[in-house]
Amino acid sequence: MAASLPFHITEHVIDSQHIREYPLATTRAEDALKLVVKRYTPKSNPNPQSGDLTIIGAHGSGFPKELYEPIWEGVLSQLHDKGIRIRSIRIADIANQAASGVLNGEYLGNSLSWFDHARDLLNMINQFKADMPRPLLASAIISGQANYTWVSRAEAATHFKKQFKTWDPRVLERWLQYGLHGLPGSDTVTP
Repeated sequence: MAASLPFHITEHVIDSQHIREYPLATTRAEDALKLVVKRYTPKSNPNPQSGDLTIIGAHGSGFPKELYEPIWEGVLSQLHDKGIRIRSIRIADIANQAASGVLNGEYLGNSLSWFDHARDLLNMINQFKADMPRPLLASAIISGQANYTWVSRAEAATHFKKQFKTWDPRVLERWLQYGLHGLPGSDTVTP
């Protein structure tokens, strides 16, 4: 799937911002959360120049970062048509969702704040500042997904193919691949 994308994709695991909005955002105050970040570098721009655009993406609640890959393809194409070059696109899963949430599972508390992700993205920009000169563009794609549980991945796929039948098939494919994960000790899956 990713081989057909017009990007080189690099995944990073970085530290999140240590200070959280609420004291019970982590199980213990000294617990450090991580963020799973993907960098999409256009294959058409192997030698970025001063003035090339860096895009910082923010995903909607319950939707993993990979769902936006078809959007990034469209953005790349449309900006190319306007003579605007993209240096890279970076997007991180929120600390308690998708790949980041799985990585942080044992450390997550029960008092989470949306403001933490904004601080985490700023921290990400600071960590990669040498590779992210200005101009920077932040792009938030806000949406929400209710949590359900299915007895199998096939049952979940059937549900989502009906629920999201108007979605671009490439996005639905990524949702089924990255948006669902198994619960420990069972065949049960959940977003």
